[in-house]
Amino acid sequence: MKTRIAIAVVAALASAGGCAGPGTVEPSFTAQTSVLSQNVTDLWWDPSQSGWGLALYQSGTFIYAVLFVYDESNHPTWYPAELQYQGNGVYTGPIYSMTGPWFGSGNFAASSVARQQAGTMTITLQGNGSAVVSYTINGQNVTRTLVRQTLRNSDLTGTFTVQSTLTATNCASASNNGTVNGTSRFTVIDMGGSNRQITWQNPNGGTCTYNGAATQSGRFASLPNAAYSCTTGEHGTINFSNLSSVNGVFSGQVSGGSNSNGCTYSGGFGGLNTLSTFSQQP
Repeated sequence: MKTRIAIAVVAALASAGGCAGPGTVEPSFTAQTSVLSQNVTDLWWDPSQSGWGLALYQSGTFIYAVLFVYDESNHPTWYPAELQYQGNGVYTGPIYSMTGPWFGSGNFAASSVARQQAGTMTITLQGNGSAVVSYTINGQNVTRTLVRQTLRNSDLTGTFTVQSTLTATNCASASNNGTVNGTSRFTVIDMGGSNRQITWQNPNGGTCTYNGAATQSGRFASLPNAAYSCTTGEHGTINFSNLSSVNGVFSGQVSGGSNSNGCTYSGGFGGLNTLSTFSQQP
Protein backbone atom coordinates (compact mmCIF):
# COMPACT_ATOMS: atom_id res chain seq x y z
CA MET A 1 0.00 0.00 0.00
CA LYS A 2 1.38 3.38 -0.99
CA THR A 3 1.46 6.15 1.57
CA ARG A 4 1.17 9.74 0.36
CA ILE A 5 3.35 12.05 2.39
CA ALA A 6 3.17 15.85 2.24
CA ILE A 7 6.39 17.51 3.27
CA ALA A 8 6.77 21.15 4.27
CA VAL A 9 9.94 20.94 6.31
CA VAL A 10 13.57 21.72 5.68
CA ALA A 11 16.29 19.05 5.60
CA ALA A 12 20.00 19.74 5.45
CA LEU A 13 21.06 17.02 3.07
CA ALA A 14 24.09 18.50 1.31
CA SER A 15 25.92 21.77 1.43
CA ALA A 16 26.65 25.25 0.20
CA GLY A 17 25.72 28.07 -2.28
CA GLY A 18 24.20 31.49 -3.08
CA CYS A 19 25.13 35.11 -3.54
CA ALA A 20 27.62 36.82 -1.28
CA GLY A 21 26.87 39.18 1.55
CA PRO A 22 26.56 39.22 5.33
CA GLY A 23 23.93 37.02 6.91
CA THR A 24 22.99 35.07 9.99
CA VAL A 25 25.75 32.57 10.63
CA GLU A 26 24.40 29.08 11.21
CA PRO A 27 26.27 25.78 11.59
CA SER A 28 28.38 25.27 8.50
CA PHE A 29 28.04 22.33 6.14
CA THR A 30 30.84 20.51 4.35
CA ALA A 31 30.64 21.56 0.72
CA GLN A 32 31.72 19.12 -1.99
CA THR A 33 32.59 21.85 -4.43
CA SER A 34 35.34 20.00 -6.26
CA VAL A 35 34.71 17.63 -9.16
CA LEU A 36 37.15 15.30 -7.44
CA SER A 37 34.80 14.98 -4.45
CA GLN A 38 31.67 14.15 -6.46
CA ASN A 39 29.72 10.99 -5.77
CA VAL A 40 30.49 8.77 -8.76
CA THR A 41 27.43 6.51 -8.59
CA ASP A 42 26.33 6.22 -12.23
CA LEU A 43 26.73 4.34 -15.48
CA TRP A 44 29.99 5.30 -17.23
CA TRP A 45 30.96 4.70 -20.85
CA ASP A 46 32.99 5.76 -23.87
CA PRO A 47 30.42 7.22 -26.32
CA SER A 48 32.62 6.15 -29.25
CA GLN A 49 32.60 2.51 -28.05
CA SER A 50 28.96 1.77 -27.29
CA GLY A 51 28.44 -1.82 -26.11
CA TRP A 52 30.56 -1.97 -22.96
CA GLY A 53 30.80 0.15 -19.84
CA LEU A 54 31.32 0.50 -16.12
CA ALA A 55 28.67 0.65 -13.40
CA LEU A 56 29.78 2.40 -10.21
CA TYR A 57 28.07 2.51 -6.84
CA GLN A 58 29.69 4.67 -4.16
CA SER A 59 29.15 4.49 -0.41
CA GLY A 60 31.35 6.92 1.46
CA THR A 61 34.96 6.30 0.43
CA PHE A 62 34.16 2.87 -1.05
CA ILE A 63 33.16 2.10 -4.64
CA TYR A 64 31.73 -1.17 -5.88
CA ALA A 65 32.40 -1.32 -9.62
CA VAL A 66 31.12 -3.72 -12.27
CA LEU A 67 32.96 -3.75 -15.60
CA PHE A 68 30.89 -5.29 -18.41
CA VAL A 69 33.00 -6.12 -21.46
CA TYR A 70 33.69 -8.98 -23.92
CA ASP A 71 36.18 -11.82 -23.48
CA GLU A 72 38.70 -13.24 -25.94
CA SER A 73 35.90 -15.18 -27.67
CA ASN A 74 33.78 -12.02 -28.02
CA HIS A 75 31.33 -13.29 -25.42
CA PRO A 76 29.90 -10.82 -22.88
CA THR A 77 31.34 -11.05 -19.41
CA TRP A 78 31.69 -8.92 -16.31
CA TYR A 79 34.24 -8.24 -13.59
CA PRO A 80 33.45 -6.74 -10.17
CA ALA A 81 35.97 -4.55 -8.35
CA GLU A 82 36.19 -3.16 -4.81
CA LEU A 83 37.84 0.24 -4.73
CA GLN A 84 39.00 2.40 -1.82
CA TYR A 85 39.62 6.14 -1.90
CA GLN A 86 43.31 7.11 -2.05
CA GLY A 87 42.90 10.90 -2.10
CA ASN A 88 42.96 13.46 -4.93
CA GLY A 89 40.09 11.79 -6.77
CA VAL A 90 41.81 8.38 -7.01
CA TYR A 91 40.17 5.05 -6.14
CA THR A 92 41.93 1.71 -6.45
CA GLY A 93 41.50 -1.93 -5.50
CA PRO A 94 41.28 -5.56 -6.67
CA ILE A 95 39.18 -6.71 -9.62
CA TYR A 96 37.75 -10.23 -9.71
CA SER A 97 36.61 -12.89 -12.18
CA MET A 98 33.53 -14.89 -11.22
CA THR A 99 32.06 -18.29 -11.98
CA GLY A 100 28.79 -19.80 -10.84
CA PRO A 101 25.79 -21.96 -11.73
CA TRP A 102 23.77 -21.36 -14.90
CA PHE A 103 21.01 -18.78 -14.40
CA GLY A 104 18.41 -21.15 -15.86
CA SER A 105 19.10 -24.00 -13.45
CA GLY A 106 16.22 -24.92 -11.19
CA ASN A 107 18.17 -24.54 -7.95
CA PHE A 108 20.80 -21.87 -7.41
CA ALA A 109 23.68 -23.38 -5.43
CA ALA A 110 25.47 -20.48 -3.73
CA SER A 111 28.29 -22.85 -2.83
CA SER A 112 29.08 -23.10 -6.56
CA VAL A 113 29.88 -19.40 -6.81
CA ALA A 114 33.61 -18.74 -6.88
CA ARG A 115 35.70 -15.66 -7.39
CA GLN A 116 39.38 -15.04 -7.76
CA GLN A 117 41.38 -11.87 -8.10
CA ALA A 118 42.16 -11.24 -11.75
CA GLY A 119 44.05 -7.98 -11.31
CA THR A 120 43.54 -4.40 -10.13
CA MET A 121 41.52 -1.35 -11.14
CA THR A 122 42.20 2.35 -10.62
CA ILE A 123 39.77 5.19 -11.27
CA THR A 124 41.14 8.73 -11.44
CA LEU A 125 38.53 11.50 -11.56
CA GLN A 126 39.34 14.43 -13.84
CA GLY A 127 38.61 18.11 -13.38
CA ASN A 128 36.33 18.14 -16.43
CA GLY A 129 34.03 15.49 -14.94
CA SER A 130 35.41 12.50 -16.84
CA ALA A 131 37.28 9.58 -15.31
CA VAL A 132 40.39 7.71 -16.41
CA VAL A 133 39.89 4.01 -15.75
CA SER A 134 42.93 1.72 -15.76
CA TYR A 135 42.69 -1.99 -15.10
CA THR A 136 44.70 -5.16 -15.47
CA ILE A 137 42.89 -8.47 -16.00
CA ASN A 138 44.95 -11.64 -16.32
CA GLY A 139 47.96 -9.61 -17.43
CA GLN A 140 46.08 -7.50 -20.00
CA ASN A 141 46.44 -3.75 -19.32
CA VAL A 142 43.70 -1.34 -20.44
CA THR A 143 43.29 2.42 -19.94
CA ARG A 144 40.17 4.28 -21.06
CA THR A 145 38.64 7.71 -20.46
CA LEU A 146 34.96 7.43 -19.57
CA VAL A 147 32.09 9.86 -18.98
CA ARG A 148 28.74 9.47 -17.26
CA GLN A 149 26.05 7.96 -19.48
CA THR A 150 22.87 10.02 -19.64
CA LEU A 151 19.66 7.99 -19.66
CA ARG A 152 17.22 10.88 -19.25
CA ASN A 153 17.28 14.57 -18.38
CA SER A 154 16.56 15.65 -14.81
CA ASP A 155 13.37 17.55 -14.03
CA LEU A 156 14.66 20.32 -11.77
CA THR A 157 11.52 22.45 -11.68
CA GLY A 158 9.95 23.36 -8.35
CA THR A 159 10.41 25.47 -5.26
CA PHE A 160 12.87 24.20 -2.67
CA THR A 161 13.91 25.24 0.84
CA VAL A 162 17.55 24.30 1.38
CA GLN A 163 20.49 24.75 3.69
CA SER A 164 23.35 26.46 1.89
CA THR A 165 26.93 27.56 2.34
CA LEU A 166 28.72 30.08 0.15
CA THR A 167 32.35 31.15 0.32
CA ALA A 168 33.50 34.35 -1.41
CA THR A 169 37.20 35.02 -2.03
CA ASN A 170 39.30 37.54 -3.97
CA CYS A 171 36.60 40.22 -3.72
CA ALA A 172 37.52 43.76 -4.75
CA SER A 173 36.33 44.83 -1.30
CA ALA A 174 37.84 42.62 1.41
CA SER A 175 34.68 43.08 3.49
CA ASN A 176 32.80 40.85 1.00
CA ASN A 177 35.18 37.90 1.57
CA GLY A 178 34.03 35.11 3.85
CA THR A 179 31.47 32.33 4.26
CA VAL A 180 27.72 32.67 4.76
CA ASN A 181 25.61 29.73 5.95
CA GLY A 182 21.86 29.58 6.27
CA THR A 183 18.47 28.79 4.82
CA SER A 184 17.88 29.61 1.15
CA ARG A 185 14.89 29.30 -1.15
CA PHE A 186 15.23 28.13 -4.76
CA THR A 187 12.65 28.29 -7.52
CA VAL A 188 13.53 26.55 -10.79
CA ILE A 189 11.44 27.29 -13.91
CA ASP A 190 11.52 25.60 -17.31
CA MET A 191 11.78 28.44 -19.85
CA GLY A 192 11.47 26.17 -22.88
CA GLY A 193 13.96 23.96 -24.64
CA SER A 194 17.02 23.52 -22.43
CA ASN A 195 16.67 27.00 -20.88
CA ARG A 196 16.16 27.20 -17.14
CA GLN A 197 15.68 30.10 -14.76
CA ILE A 198 16.69 29.86 -11.09
CA THR A 199 15.54 32.39 -8.52
CA TRP A 200 17.60 32.19 -5.33
CA GLN A 201 16.58 33.97 -2.15
CA ASN A 202 19.78 33.98 -0.12
CA PRO A 203 20.45 33.78 3.63
CA ASN A 204 21.36 37.49 3.55
CA GLY A 205 17.85 38.37 2.34
CA GLY A 206 18.85 39.31 -1.21
CA THR A 207 17.44 37.62 -4.30
CA CYS A 208 19.36 36.66 -7.44
CA THR A 209 17.95 35.42 -10.76
CA TYR A 210 20.01 33.14 -13.00
CA ASN A 211 19.35 32.17 -16.62
CA GLY A 212 21.17 29.55 -18.64
CA ALA A 213 20.99 26.39 -20.74
CA ALA A 214 20.89 23.12 -18.80
CA THR A 215 23.14 20.21 -19.74
CA GLN A 216 22.98 16.63 -18.48
CA SER A 217 25.77 14.19 -17.58
CA GLY A 218 24.54 10.89 -16.18
CA ARG A 219 22.23 11.53 -13.23
CA PHE A 220 23.43 15.12 -12.73
CA ALA A 221 22.40 18.31 -14.51
CA SER A 222 24.42 21.51 -14.83
CA LEU A 223 23.72 25.12 -15.65
CA PRO A 224 27.08 26.41 -16.86
CA ASN A 225 27.81 30.11 -17.31
CA ALA A 226 24.39 31.19 -16.07
CA ALA A 227 23.99 34.97 -16.32
CA TYR A 228 22.60 36.52 -13.17
CA SER A 229 21.56 39.75 -11.52
CA CYS A 230 20.64 40.44 -7.91
CA THR A 231 18.46 42.86 -6.00
CA THR A 232 21.69 44.18 -4.48
CA GLY A 233 22.86 45.31 -7.94
CA GLU A 234 25.42 42.53 -8.25
CA HIS A 235 25.58 40.79 -11.63
CA GLY A 236 27.78 38.32 -13.47
CA THR A 237 27.95 34.65 -14.44
CA ILE A 238 28.08 31.55 -12.28
CA ASN A 239 28.13 27.76 -12.73
CA PHE A 240 25.62 25.35 -11.18
CA SER A 241 26.77 21.73 -11.20
CA ASN A 242 25.78 18.34 -9.75
CA LEU A 243 22.15 19.45 -9.81
CA SER A 244 19.78 16.69 -8.76
CA SER A 245 16.09 16.59 -7.91
CA VAL A 246 14.79 13.15 -6.94
CA ASN A 247 11.63 12.48 -4.91
CA GLY A 248 11.54 16.10 -3.81
CA VAL A 249 15.18 16.14 -2.68
CA PHE A 250 17.12 18.97 -4.36
CA SER A 251 20.88 19.53 -4.19
CA GLY A 252 23.77 20.95 -6.15
CA GLN A 253 27.00 22.92 -6.19
CA VAL A 254 27.88 26.40 -7.32
CA SER A 255 31.09 28.08 -8.46
CA GLY A 256 32.18 31.05 -10.48
CA GLY A 257 33.05 34.72 -10.42
CA SER A 258 30.97 37.87 -10.28
CA ASN A 259 31.54 40.52 -12.94
CA SER A 260 30.57 43.40 -10.67
CA ASN A 261 32.50 42.90 -7.43
CA GLY A 262 35.36 40.60 -8.42
CA CYS A 263 34.43 37.81 -6.00
CA THR A 264 35.07 34.14 -6.72
CA TYR A 265 32.34 31.90 -5.29
CA SER A 266 32.18 28.24 -4.28
CA GLY A 267 29.59 26.34 -2.32
CA GLY A 268 26.62 24.03 -2.40
CA PHE A 269 23.08 23.46 -1.16
CA GLY A 270 20.64 20.71 -0.29
CA GLY A 271 17.07 20.41 0.94
CA LEU A 272 13.48 19.53 0.11
CA ASN A 273 10.71 20.68 -2.13
CA THR A 274 8.70 23.21 -0.08
CA LEU A 275 5.49 21.27 -0.77
CA SER A 276 6.62 17.89 -2.05
CA THR A 277 4.34 14.92 -2.44
CA PHE A 278 5.76 11.55 -3.33
CA SER A 279 4.98 7.88 -2.98
CA GLN A 280 6.67 5.75 -0.39
CA GLN A 281 6.53 1.98 -0.56
CA PRO A 282 5.89 0.27 2.79
